[in-house]
Amino acid sequence: MTLRSFPLKSARRAVVALSAICALTACAAETPAHEQRSTAVAPFKSVRVLDVERMPMERGNYGTTNWGTRTLWRGPNDNGTLRILYVPPGAQGAYIHYHTFHEWAYNIQGDFTNNESTTPHNVSGPVQRFREGNFLSRP
Repeated sequence: MTLRSFPLKSARRAVVALSAICALTACAAETPAHEQRSTAVAPFKSVRVLDVERMPMERGNYGTTNWGTRTLWRGPNDNGTLRILYVPPGAQGAYIHYHTFHEWAYNIQGDFTNNESTTPHNVSGPVQRFREGNFLSRP
């Protein structure tokens, strides 16, 4: 086998080209299979389209409730999310808790009851039944 020497300039070009290919591959790998993005030219942003049915179900800190979520959007520095919450029929409700942030919810299907704490000191708040089509705004 013959070793061939390359001029330094050619070697630099090869490294730059390889780095660019690796960067493009890394960017492509970061886009999940359930997500599509349109092309856009600055200052405009691309459109993000999610196939929600193909998104993986996330299981959070819901204890034994068997609830799941799919996160559609996450704010900068994890400051807020837009999620689809899945509560299977007959699932145990959430534990008594109080949010320190504004919460909105829209019930797409089914119905359930929830203990609505109105202060962080509530041991038991009013029980509210959420029916299909109900919207919740909890400041």
